[in-house]
Amino acid sequence: MKRQDWPYLLPPTAFVLIYILAGVLCIAVALMLTFHIWGIAKGETSVESHDFPMYSKRAKSRGNVFVNCYDLG
Repeated sequence: MKRQDWPYLLPPTAFVLIYILAGVLCIAVALMLTFHIWGIAKGETSVESHDFPMYSKRAKSRGNVFVNCYDLG
């Protein structure tokens, strides 16, 4: 059986760009994983972590203390 060479070429620049894209996506996924593990450790959702400072500031301006109704602990 005769060996045939692969007839298609991948330009070196495309090869490098694929590795750069993979690296950027790896960093993005690692950041999202870190954020969600942090949220799990604190016991809150991403919506709660986004809204808490806003509601806390609004309650403080009214002279109240913001209490999250979903915080059971």
